[in-house]
Amino acid sequence: MNSMRITFFIPSLAGGGAERMVLNLIRGLLDYPVQIDLVVARACGELKTQIPQGINFVNLHQNRVSSTLFPLMHFLRTNRPNILFSAVDNANLIAILAILLSRAKTKCVVSVHQMGSKFRQIHYGFREKILRNGILLLFQFAHKIVAVSDGVAEDLIHELKINPSCIATIGNPILSTQKFEQLKNPLKKKVKGEVQIISAGRLVKEKDFQTLVDAFVILRKQLACHLTIYGEGPERARLESQRDALGLTEDIDFPGFTEDIFQALTPADLCVVSSLTEGFGNVIVESLACGVPVVSTDCPSGPREILQDGKFGRLVEIQQPERLAEAMLASLKQKADRSLLQDRASDFTIEKIAVIYYDLFKTLMVGDEP
Repeated sequence: MNSMRITFFIPSLAGGGAERMVLNLIRGLLDYPVQIDLVVARACGELKTQIPQGINFVNLHQNRVSSTLFPLMHFLRTNRPNILFSAVDNANLIAILAILLSRAKTKCVVSVHQMGSKFRQIHYGFREKILRNGILLLFQFAHKIVAVSDGVAEDLIHELKINPSCIATIGNPILSTQKFEQLKNPLKKKVKGEVQIISAGRLVKEKDFQTLVDAFVILRKQLACHLTIYGEGPERARLESQRDALGLTEDIDFPGFTEDIFQALTPADLCVVSSLTEGFGNVIVESLACGVPVVSTDCPSGPREILQDGKFGRLVEIQQPERLAEAMLASLKQKADRSLLQDRASDFTIEKIAVIYYDLFKTLMVGDEP
């Protein structure tokens, strides 16, 4: 088979899970006979320094994803990639429209990272209604839809009536094999003698960090501990106000986005995920790779799948700070089996996931070669 040209399209280089997944996938595919473009609506965000070398980077200089339709159509007509891969809902819709309107022979693969039905229970307004209607109308024209978990796939089937044959479930590529081997023998340093608890994610409602803070208050009555929540987002002010009102300014940190989550996790005693919904759960795999135990809410649906029904970490009901604190304490009292946790994380190396995607792309190209 001749070399494939694969174009990746995302809104920006924000530090979200979907954007990091795309950059990791690109790194993995560079080991294959492919030519890669990364097209963004606007070249801004925390990940702008992490663009892989050896690719064609294209900045469309558009403030809104909806404004990229015609520039993306022009790109497709001019460059004629074999595959257009998009992630994030609004970019997915524009990608499908661009292929349809440009009449390009490019195969469209859209990646879905959240359970739309659960997300709309948290955020439901005019924008979400438009997105849902757009998905209902346009997803039928995608050549393949990639769901990052079985729960996301089931949501697409039952909520949006997507044909199951159009969906492939592929977990996120999280770290390279080389990085994974480095994490097996870390130089772990304790800080202040306190138990170190880590969480990470965008500071948004669906992550429900408010419940984590409430659980931390309960836990802190039983042992000395410190909580660090990495990430940025619109809920920062609310969370800082909650922390300060509880008198925990010295005990809970919000350091913002970190470019090296593994360095942050390595000295941790526990990672906690408090989300209301989680399509996949990158930080869970990142923690397991560091040999750090995980406590997560049993939200739909990534955490249960990654943790395999509690085999690799405790699961608790959402929005239950008392239960979350109990699970955190129980996990801290139990010695973690590092090798068991890391074995599970090894299922999500960049190399293992990249070969799955490469085979998928090759399958879509069958019959297209001259």
